[in-house]
Amino acid sequence: PSDNSNIEYIRTSCSGTIYRRLCYRSLSVYAAKIKSNPKTLANTALNITLKATKSTSRMMVKMSRIPGMIPRETAGAVAD
Repeated sequence: PSDNSNIEYIRTSCSGTIYRRLCYRSLSVYAAKIKSNPKTLANTALNITLKATKSTSRMMVKMSRIPGMIPRETAGAVAD
């Protein structure tokens, strides 16, 4: 398949998601790897999500260690 068909596969796959643009931006850079393979698409999406979750978790741990932050500030940061 051509690069265009790989990109179109990502676009079509993301069209049924809630966050279409985020899905497309996150996965389109891997279009050549994913091609039109649903298993590779799912694995790539899960790996991207896991990486983002770990990064967010590390950030939250760092924030929780900031001296003087009151719970309301921390809760607002988490909500953001």
